[in-house]
Amino acid sequence: MVTYSSNFTRISFENENNFQFQEWLSTEGITEEQVKQEIMANANSVVENGAKVLLSDTRNFVFTISPELQEWIVANFFSKIIAAGLKKYAIILSEDLFSYVSIEQAVDENKDASVATCYFDTIAKAKEWLFN
Repeated sequence: MVTYSSNFTRISFENENNFQFQEWLSTEGITEEQVKQEIMANANSVVENGAKVLLSDTRNFVFTISPELQEWIVANFFSKIIAAGLKKYAIILSEDLFSYVSIEQAVDENKDASVATCYFDTIAKAKEWLFN
C-alpha cells in the first residue's frame, strides 16, 4: 500500500513483513528543503506504520548532501526511526558518484548501532538481507 507519493519519492508499506520501501523517483530541481521534507516523510511513515525493516532505493537520487544536511539527517531522520524501533535499513546506492558518497557519509554519521544498515546494488539482494 502506498503511504506517500510526490514528484520526488514514493513510499509503500507491507504489513506482512513490517516492510517499508522508499523509492526516489527523481531529484531534478529539488531543493535542500524539499530533500528534508521527503526524508521526513520516510521517517514519519516508519513511525505511523510500525515498520521494522526499511529499503531505500536511491538510484535516482542525484543530489549532493552537504555536511550540514548530513548532521540534520542524523539528528532528525535517524533519531526518529531509531525511536520507532526500526531494526534493519537497506540502501540501494545512487549511480551518481557524488550522491553515492554523500549518502554513505550521511548514513555513516549515525553512530547508533541499534539499526543494522547495509548497502546493496540490487533490490533482490537487499530484500534477501532484510528478511533473513
